Amino acid sequence: MGGHSFAEYGKTPSAIHAMARAIEKFADLRPAADPKTTWTVGTIKGGTTVNSIAAHCEVEIDMRSFDNQCLLALEAEILSKFDEAVAEENASWTITDPERILKVTKTAIGDRPAGTRPHDCPLLQVARSAQKVLGIELTQYGRSSTDANAPMSENIPSTCLCSGGHAENAHNVKEFFEMIDTHLGPQLLTLAALSLVGVEDEEPLLPKKL
Repeated sequence: MGGHSFAEYGKTPSAIHAMARAIEKFADLRPAADPKTTWTVGTIKGGTTVNSIAAHCEVEIDMRSFDNQCLLALEAEILSKFDEAVAEENASWTITDPERILKVTKTAIGDRPAGTRPHDCPLLQVARSAQKVLGIELTQYGRSSTDANAPMSENIPSTCLCSGGHAENAHNVKEFFEMIDTHLGPQLLTLAALSLVGVEDEEPLLPKKL
């Protein structure tokens, strides 16, 4: 509901205060290192002016794991803290008026299920071979959140290949991208795809689903 910071003090709880309570509850949370499981509070938005009690505050949280069960457990643990924090903020001011009490709304803004592939799976071997043919040095190879997550979680062979160029320092203030050797991206994708589905007089390398 909000209100004037002086006139309505003690009569209306602050959404920003409740959000601060929630984040404090899991700020020291350290999920499992294996399988790797992570979280971060990416954005916080709320309030209107310095002398207003915040009627609204929203936060976006990124949660990831190599294992779906670990991811679901992390999600349940973190989201429960918001319910606790809102209840505490309302109680701290003894607010019971339905029009004034804070409420929580939780909305999924993305869902990429977890999954992994063994290092020796045919799909990855084909990708590496295609890189070798094109003279591309294998300098970056790891797991990330991409469109390959969905099929991978269903045990469908999948991977994500670089589209060319050179980038470093992802998502920090020193991030950059250089438009060099960008032609190698389409060539790599084409060569890998043709190797998997097969060409004339050559058997496809993509395993058939029985």
